[in-house]
Amino acid sequence: MDGQILANGLVSLKGKDLKRIYALLCRTNSGHLLTSKTKDLFSKESIDHLSKHLEEEMNKLDKNDPEIQVDLLLEMVKLLKLRVSKYTSQTEIENQCSELIQAVYELYHKQDKSFREFTESQSQLTKLQQIVQFQMGKVYRELDNSFLEFSIEDQTKFATQVHTYICSLAEHDQELIKEKLGMDPCTVESVWKAMYTQGTSVVFSVIAEVSGFAFNITTANLAANISLLLGNQALLVSHQSKLLPIVIMQMVLPYMNKAGTDVEYESFIQEWERRYKRYQRLQGRLGKIENDQIEASLQFDQHEGEIKKYKFLISEELEKIEAEKQRIKSALKLINFDTLNISSSFSQHKDEYRIVINKIRELESPRQNPSIEKNLFRKISSQIKSLTTPLDIKDEENKLDLILDRMVEAVLKSTSPFARNEREKVRLMERNMVELRAAKNREEAGKQKQEATLKRLTQKHRIVSEQIKQMEKNNEGIADLFYANEIPL
Repeated sequence: MDGQILANGLVSLKGKDLKRIYALLCRTNSGHLLTSKTKDLFSKESIDHLSKHLEEEMNKLDKNDPEIQVDLLLEMVKLLKLRVSKYTSQTEIENQCSELIQAVYELYHKQDKSFREFTESQSQLTKLQQIVQFQMGKVYRELDNSFLEFSIEDQTKFATQVHTYICSLAEHDQELIKEKLGMDPCTVESVWKAMYTQGTSVVFSVIAEVSGFAFNITTANLAANISLLLGNQALLVSHQSKLLPIVIMQMVLPYMNKAGTDVEYESFIQEWERRYKRYQRLQGRLGKIENDQIEASLQFDQHEGEIKKYKFLISEELEKIEAEKQRIKSALKLINFDTLNISSSFSQHKDEYRIVINKIRELESPRQNPSIEKNLFRKISSQIKSLTTPLDIKDEENKLDLILDRMVEAVLKSTSPFARNEREKVRLMERNMVELRAAKNREEAGKQKQEATLKRLTQKHRIVSEQIKQMEKNNEGIADLFYANEIPL
């Protein structure tokens, strides 16, 4: 029953009343409360800084009622570290609210000695009623100070409303109240006098004792101003979870005052389903992206493997071609060039070859026939020359090697019978090289394509992951519901 009342109270809250409670619980921390208290103490202005803060936060809210209702319930669940339910039916919402009341009751019972004592004396009440009644006792004590600060006109209006309530009770209850408060007859003036001299807390406690829990609802209506109901209770809390008894009281009293009116859950359920289905879609999108990433990564690896294979095959072919060229080169070193008629370019290289050979012979001849120089200068010059000659010969030999390479290329381009077998092998291998390089290029293009795909998927993954994290941050427990493999909505 308690869970049903809290759930009904939650979905019945609308407009400013709903925003005010949301602003208190979700947009107000202990720092705000402490700052408000300090400003109230030291400010020369007669401003309720907590009410001002709440009003500012209410104005910032750009959400509809069902959105705020769902956020409010999720915040309470988060503060109490409860497991979120799927709010797809009224029963599930009521069950969650029952868990909330139980958790708040246990927390309150553990932390507040005066509440423990109160519950022992009020065991006939439900846990929700005990929470609200205890909070209302604090409100009564707040009213003691507030009533004295009212103008005479406001005090009279307040007393008139209390008098009207007393007169609405059964005659027996009226007599009990008059007797306990020493009011005879019961008039507006006698009610005002009792409140002024004995205190509103005493008067309200007596009325509540006689008329029952329903008087708490009337008190809430009499108080009207949220700051009066919250008072120093809110300002003295050190953690948001300690605001929960106040919030619960604020949620249920307006509904209980309108008992009998129809309560509509559909908007709340639709808002929750909208969020959950969006979360499902995001998770589905993330799953597809991750599957695509796996596929693209596999294809990337396949392309990379093929590229390595083709590089190896190309390297093998190059080695084989080089081996055939070395065979032709070795043959050229042993053969008489004059007997070869390869091509005009080959003939040109033959002439270059002979020139270099003659140059090498010239450089080597002084070493083979050294002359004896008696002149000191000539001796020194000859010694220097003997040092540089080996280097010069080495340079010429390098030139000779390069010329031989060009001659090999001329042989390969010709149709001469000389080195025909080697030439045919090289041409075959070069054709294979063309095919291998083309295949490698295709694989490299495929690799680049998958690389671009992976980059795009990584960016998508980051965006969707951030959206999911934001939803999880704003919707306590939604991830647990999703991963619990419950029946889909």
